[in-house]
Amino acid sequence: MKLTAIVFVAAIVLLTYPVSGTAEVREFHLNDGSVITGEIISYTNGVYTVKSAALGTITINGAKVHSITSKGGPTSAGSGRDTASQVKGLQQKMMSDEEIMKLVLALKDDQEIQKVLQDPEIIKAINSNNLQKLMANTKFLSLLNNPKVQEIERKMGK
Repeated sequence: MKLTAIVFVAAIVLLTYPVSGTAEVREFHLNDGSVITGEIISYTNGVYTVKSAALGTITINGAKVHSITSKGGPTSAGSGRDTASQVKGLQQKMMSDEEIMKLVLALKDDQEIQKVLQDPEIIKAINSNNLQKLMANTKFLSLLNNPKVQEIERKMGK
């Protein structure tokens, strides 16, 4: 089993599901230099629907988005930083591709992933970038065989 596969699935889980119990806030860096902060509600036909504390629910044309970053995010000491960096890089790549983003957001309805996200040990391991715990968790490893996750992996060219 490849560590990159574990990191890849962790990136999908973190991108799709806010493990803290609240939606993860993203920063949308627009081509004109402005930044909009908010939660991604949906992504359809090249348009993000974003819930912003300052602006309410708005739409942002994907063509106007230079980049999207996570605001905050997990950090830890030691090798966990490398893992967190890899996860963030994968998340950025996913968020910049309309087709992949649709697939990732569709995972919210996947029962298998919902079950995995109910396991506090998995969430704790993902948040602390503990790959050893993830590799030892059969529930998490089952996500590697999820057809939807495999489709995202194929489309990302992994």
